[in-house]
Amino acid sequence: MLNARGLEEAIKLIGYPKGHYVWKDSYVYLMDLNGKMLAHPMQFELTRNEHVLLEIDAAGKAIFGHFVNIAREHGEGWVDYMWPKPGIELISQYKNDSLFFFTIIDNSVCCALYTELHHVIYI
Repeated sequence: MLNARGLEEAIKLIGYPKGHYVWKDSYVYLMDLNGKMLAHPMQFELTRNEHVLLEIDAAGKAIFGHFVNIAREHGEGWVDYMWPKPGIELISQYKNDSLFFFTIIDNSVCCALYTELHHVIYI
């Protein structure tokens, strides 16, 4: 979709919370390799920041920095981290992110998938 429709259209489509890139509690978001969140359907406010590299999860892990490092070094991979499930503000649970790196446009497309509840942290 990025190659076919371009970055601007991808940002609109991925950032739309009721669009095709959101399914149940899983979703796709778009971040560049400088840590700038370009589109996020569940937390639009992340797109307002210069970068999100220092954003931490409920366990204190700088997750987006990990995403960028994996995308640069390996092109794709998985990161486990603690993040609130959409619609649930009191708890976080483990979530896996699949990272895909497109060298043509220098962006990482990430798919956020919640896994079985391994650990709960009240925040």
